[in-house]
Amino acid sequence: NTMEGLGKDVKKLGEKVEHKASS
Repeated sequence: NTMEGLGKDVKKLGEKVEHKASS
């Protein structure tokens, strides 16, 4: 399912952004 993969990518990206913002 493409949407499932997209959701995972978005989640990974969100985590990266959060790490950058916190540090």
